[in-house]
Amino acid sequence: MQRLLPLLLVVAGVSPVYAQAPASAALQQRVATAFVAELRSRLGSSAEITIGNVHVSVREDKAGSLAVVPSPRATLDAPVEFVIVGAGASGKPMQVGRGRADVFVSMPHVQAARTLVRGSVLTPDDLVSITGDPGGVPLKRLPTAMDLIGATLRRDTASGEVLTLQEAVLPLAVRAGDTVQALATIGTVQVWAELTAVDNGAEGAVVRVVNRETRRELRARVLRAGPA
Repeated sequence: MQRLLPLLLVVAGVSPVYAQAPASAALQQRVATAFVAELRSRLGSSAEITIGNVHVSVREDKAGSLAVVPSPRATLDAPVEFVIVGAGASGKPMQVGRGRADVFVSMPHVQAARTLVRGSVLTPDDLVSITGDPGGVPLKRLPTAMDLIGATLRRDTASGEVLTLQEAVLPLAVRAGDTVQALATIGTVQVWAELTAVDNGAEGAVVRVVNRETRRELRARVLRAGPA
């Protein structure tokens, strides 16, 4: 059986901002701290992150908490552009500025041990685990060798190339119709239930599950295959 954890994603609208000015040193530091926190949430706690050449412009020097949203096209081999989000007069999130910064990362990642062809099913001998600069990859967690063993390559891959979850199709951890163990956490309370998977999914995927008694459909993230 598999364990799944329900996932709720709330997306807030962001308003455009104009007439920006350079930020104060204190605000630049707050933005830099928020930026590193956002990068760590995307890259994982094992990533060592350093930023430099931080340039920030804002509409006004906002008090309160700030969030930083990197460009969806950002990669680690070029300066990362981002927008700064704070609370508007009504309390709703709004864009209050923009910025860019150089990002330097050292993190565990996996390279191809040799040239591999599309359709190859990855084995331990195909993979080399390294900790260091992964190069021009997107701002996303990189898989470990354990994640990739048994995955199927989507394209030809050169020796030494960094492998991401975009290059490989992971083996299914749950199939439609499977009975799965689901875990919901509400505050300090944890509730377990047996549900039925509606979709196929690899580890990390979000799939639909249904309560067989109430027929209520939920969405859950696949944590792992195997006994709960």
